[in-house]
Amino acid sequence: MWPFKSRKLSTHLKQYSPPNPDWFFFALNQGEMERPNLVTQTRSNKTDLKLQWQTHNSLMRIDLFDQGHLFGRMLNRECAQTYFFFTHLSLKNSLDRLKSMSLENAGAVTTLDLTQEGRAIEWLRVSLKVLKDALESCRSDESKVVRAMLYVGKESTESRPLFRAIIFNLDITCVFDPQGVMGLVVFDDKNRSHGTSQKPALEASFKGLKPAVLDELITLSAALMSVVEKKTLKLL
Repeated sequence: MWPFKSRKLSTHLKQYSPPNPDWFFFALNQGEMERPNLVTQTRSNKTDLKLQWQTHNSLMRIDLFDQGHLFGRMLNRECAQTYFFFTHLSLKNSLDRLKSMSLENAGAVTTLDLTQEGRAIEWLRVSLKVLKDALESCRSDESKVVRAMLYVGKESTESRPLFRAIIFNLDITCVFDPQGVMGLVVFDDKNRSHGTSQKPALEASFKGLKPAVLDELITLSAALMSVVEKKTLKLL
């Protein structure tokens, strides 16, 4: 049974395109030797859209929800590619909002500020390089699993956009205060369960080098989505 009048997922997503969500959420949960279960959720103009891709009778299934109501189901490869296109575009538009904020004036920047920010960015680059290498190793190895979560957006009308990613052992949060200063907190749970670490591995504020920090987070997001898409489409 096909609840859609048309089997083309792109036909039903046109009303949401180009997606410019107030917030964007993506989650991936994959167990050992299991197919990945994916969820993309966006909210814009008081409309909630949820694309849920999950295992169903050994097939990948895409369920389309609007404001919590299931109104479509897809099972073909073309829909899978549309799912990822919409997800990539939603994420890009959400990150573009953060890009503009990273260029806002955050007040006077001293030499000491730049020195401290540079050290923090170097730590971040090294850590994210390890993380991206781990993701890349999962691209072609079906025995390796990926668990991840991305959130970009505003938690409320009054709040300012933030970025949060939980990928493998790292929990990364980036947020701007009202003065335009970017705060970055990274927890490293190493080989333990999420939430184990109570002390940040990195806690820093940025005034002058905000774009460089955001570039690292955007590159990480792109690496994650690329690997997830490649691994998932291989299952179809």
